Amino acid sequence: MSWDFLHPGRLWLLIAVAGLIGLYAFSLVRRRQRAVKFTNIALLDSIAPRRPSWRRHLIAGAMFLGLAVGVLGIAQPYREIRERDKQSVIMIDLDVSLSMSSDDVAPSRLAVAKEQAKKFIDAVDPSISVGLISFAEHATVRVNPTLDHSKLDAAVDRLKLAEGTGIGEAISTATDTIVSELGLSVSATGDGTTDTTAGGTTSSNPTPDPTTGLTGPPAAIVVMTDGETSEGLLPTDDGATVAKKVGIPVYGIVFGTLDGTVQDPNTGQTVPVPVKYGELDSAAKITGGQSYKAGSKDALSSAYADIVKRLDPALKAPEPKRSELTLRYLSIALLLMALAFGAGTWFLGGIV
Repeated sequence: MSWDFLHPGRLWLLIAVAGLIGLYAFSLVRRRQRAVKFTNIALLDSIAPRRPSWRRHLIAGAMFLGLAVGVLGIAQPYREIRERDKQSVIMIDLDVSLSMSSDDVAPSRLAVAKEQAKKFIDAVDPSISVGLISFAEHATVRVNPTLDHSKLDAAVDRLKLAEGTGIGEAISTATDTIVSELGLSVSATGDGTTDTTAGGTTSSNPTPDPTTGLTGPPAAIVVMTDGETSEGLLPTDDGATVAKKVGIPVYGIVFGTLDGTVQDPNTGQTVPVPVKYGELDSAAKITGGQSYKAGSKDALSSAYADIVKRLDPALKAPEPKRSELTLRYLSIALLLMALAFGAGTWFLGGIV
């Protein structure tokens, strides 16, 4: 919740209130100076009789406070109230397999992937939590969902190459992370669909949104890879099925070209590492997401931009509600001044 003014420029009127306080203090000093000119104490008491000064100061203080609160009121204060417990998550799965060292996209697939991943993270709406997983043979959660983009950028910079490609495990791990982060309770239903419950709300709608692919919780998985799952690891379709059960769409980006090659560190031979499109296409179809082919830096940037365009409207937190406080402040100001006037009339026979 934040607090601000519709017309903050009107707050300069507080200077006028401060000026009135200064004049009041000056008048007190002047009255005292005039009074001490009389050397006859008895005559001084008759000319300048004692008054209940603390009451006069209290009444004046109430008037000045009323004026100050009135200035705040005419500046039209308001507060913004965001709905609580509104969290959404995007998990990014980045491939760090050895084939990502190919320089078919200069300077290398991995270098460009890191650069564009950071730009994607910065482009996501600040109200959406983003998490990072790197995967080679196994998937590793590098950063749990967070709103701190600098932490994500630093984690991306630290990514290093490793052997193997486990796309299925990466999707499954991302799904588990989202389920844990959002506090979801997932259970199978009798008709083969899945109920996903969060905060007392249940969703069992099997029809994906045509734009975002969302069928359940406010979350999505973005996978960027250049290949296919290594033999013996969790198949990509199995990982996608895990995400589908929760209602989380997979947005897959296949990055690289058909001409990619790497040097075998053991033999020194050139090994072809062409991109493979089939598995991510299948994962996107299974989950209701979208797949992209990116053979260049610009194409990768465009793919990420399209994902942001699709997901931001659905996942970003609702705009805060504005509650204007003008009437409240003006009412307080009028009350203070009415009390000051009443007290002045009652105790002093006037307000000065």
